[in-house]
Amino acid sequence: MSGTNVELEIILDDDIAGASAYVTGTGNTTLMNLELHIDVNELSPLLDVQDDALDQLIAHEMTHAIMAVTTNFASFASNNIWFAEGVAEFVPGGDARLNNVLTTGGYSVNDVANNIDNIRTAWSGSDLDYATAYAATRYLHDQIGGNGVRDMLAYLSADTNRTLDDYFATGAIAGVSTADEFVNDFRTNGAAFIGTMDLADGAADTGAIGGNDADGGSRDTTFAGTIPDTANYTTNPLESFVEIWPNLISLQTNETLDFQVGAEAGQTISISTRQISATALGVDELNVVNGAETAIQSIDNALTAIDSERALLGAAMNRMEMAINSVSVTSENIAASRSRILDADFAQESATLTKNTILQQASMTIIAQANTQPQIVLSLLS
Repeated sequence: MSGTNVELEIILDDDIAGASAYVTGTGNTTLMNLELHIDVNELSPLLDVQDDALDQLIAHEMTHAIMAVTTNFASFASNNIWFAEGVAEFVPGGDARLNNVLTTGGYSVNDVANNIDNIRTAWSGSDLDYATAYAATRYLHDQIGGNGVRDMLAYLSADTNRTLDDYFATGAIAGVSTADEFVNDFRTNGAAFIGTMDLADGAADTGAIGGNDADGGSRDTTFAGTIPDTANYTTNPLESFVEIWPNLISLQTNETLDFQVGAEAGQTISISTRQISATALGVDELNVVNGAETAIQSIDNALTAIDSERALLGAAMNRMEMAINSVSVTSENIAASRSRILDADFAQESATLTKNTILQQASMTIIAQANTQPQIVLSLLS
């Protein structure tokens, strides 16, 4: 995969129907623009109690991601799903799941072998389906000999147009020249092969490729050793991918303040303040010597978290300012209304007073004139 630099976006989903995680992408043969989806609600309760299971799951999905960009993954997903899922189970080892299917799941080795027909083109995601895919891939690995599935994947990745039929046509397995013939072979002989597998030591040997159970090899296939967390540590374990990580910082609410911004009940604005300490931001224990890239990523995430918090506070301030402006306008309107109701209009009252004064004076003049007229008449007659 060296030099491919395929984008892989890690997406944390709240809920995924029918799966704990999955890889998807675009393309007709190999896939690009990959997305690794992880169901946070389903897996978060297991973080403190079942790390091994989470490691197995992520290893399974990352095997899909690598196959997606190096082989004709689209053909496996449409015609031989058992191979795509079986290889992904084989890399970290699937003995524990197969053992559970046989001991507590109520299925027999014949049920597992015969289920290969059901998962040629359809996949339900049940433990039985995964167990069948794993057992079929272990059987395939055993029948090829040599480096087994590793040689097969090398052949398929050398030309991304190659299919399983192309591989079986090379004669790697005697008497098997097509994928259909291999499926028939496993359906006939798979139950007996499963009976030879050591499934009881699942914690000590997961059945992973390169281990003692699968290859007589020296690979550490204990739960902790299959996907070691610290051995051969590197700051970029997915060096052939360009990872797009989500912002993993989720700041805890420190205090919530409610402001009354209106005259009515419920007309409030709530503002939450969050913890912005170095510990909360995940930058309190950075190692810039042995983990420079991780430190840079942590600082980037912290800056993103702070920017997000500043944006939330800025939005709250804008809401407060709008509330203040609205209240101010309302206050002015109420004051004007009160003034009109309680205060006299000085100009209008002055005009009314002037009018009444003129009318009064005119009336008095008219009355005075009316009183003098009879006296004038009498004086003329006398």
